[in-house]
Amino acid sequence: HVISDRYSLSTLAYQQAQGIEVSKLLKMHNGLPIADIIFLVDVPGKIAMKRMKEDSVRKVEHKFEKNQKFIENLRRNYLGLTDLKKHNIVIIDGTRPIKEIFEKEVKIAFDMFYKNIYK
Repeated sequence: HVISDRYSLSTLAYQQAQGIEVSKLLKMHNGLPIADIIFLVDVPGKIAMKRMKEDSVRKVEHKFEKNQKFIENLRRNYLGLTDLKKHNIVIIDGTRPIKEIFEKEVKIAFDMFYKNIYK
């Protein structure tokens, strides 16, 4: 198994936000391996922009991070893609503290996921 911070759902959301039709994108992604589980940390655009600006690890603001309208459109795209039936998507309320998110959502989901794999 591989853990990745971005994969096909990210590509679909970003490219759709840049004007490419989602149906065309889905055809292009046909045949790609499907992630076993996807954690979608949902944060309103305004909060995401604020957090990115306050993040001391980020040295440079990326081109997509400069435009709040783009970020909000991106969020809508992600949430619109969650109905893809073949994907196992867990939506997490990212407005909560990180420790709470990990303990109440991510850790539990990972534990459940690995119990199912290694029965």
